Amino acid sequence: MKTILKRVRQALALCGVCLLLICSLAMPASAAEPPLAPHLLLSTGVEDVDTLFTNLTDFITGVVKIVGSVLCIYGLFQVGMSFSSHDPSQRIQGLMCIAGAVIIFFSPEILTAIQA
Repeated sequence: MKTILKRVRQALALCGVCLLLICSLAMPASAAEPPLAPHLLLSTGVEDVDTLFTNLTDFITGVVKIVGSVLCIYGLFQVGMSFSSHDPSQRIQGLMCIAGAVIIFFSPEILTAIQA
């Protein structure tokens, strides 16, 4: 029984030493700075493909901004209607719609800020 415990202790000590060596040999690495424009993150090196990605990114950004604008107008309409009907639940729903629309409208800028 003592020999088994001795071997287990030796194996654990060996694992500990190996773990210590692996951790001490870790080399820090620095990443390059990301480009400032988000469409440059999709750079492939082929100019036509990069132009396609840029146009697609600009199109999707425009669609997202339009959807956010429409939802904001709808939320304002709901808040206005809630004042005329004295309905507090509709007012809260309209304000939440406006808050969500603002987040949707500024989501491309939020993503750019997160990536940078």
